[in-house]
Amino acid sequence: MKNFKVSQTIYNKRIFNPKDKKDLEEFGYFVRHNCWRNNCPFHLEWPYDTIPTMIKDKIIESMFK
Repeated sequence: MKNFKVSQTIYNKRIFNPKDKKDLEEFGYFVRHNCWRNNCPFHLEWPYDTIPTMIKDKIIESMFK
């Protein structure tokens, strides 16, 4: 997770947690308005190309665990 440390330090990004109400609210805002409140607060993880796709997958995976 070396790249995450750089992203977190420079851009103030965090890993999306599908169990965190704050993260879900932030993504809900994005879905409703098609933009982030300020900047996207989430770190893009491999192998995803886009943050919304990554978040949708994480939410679905958490529902089936």
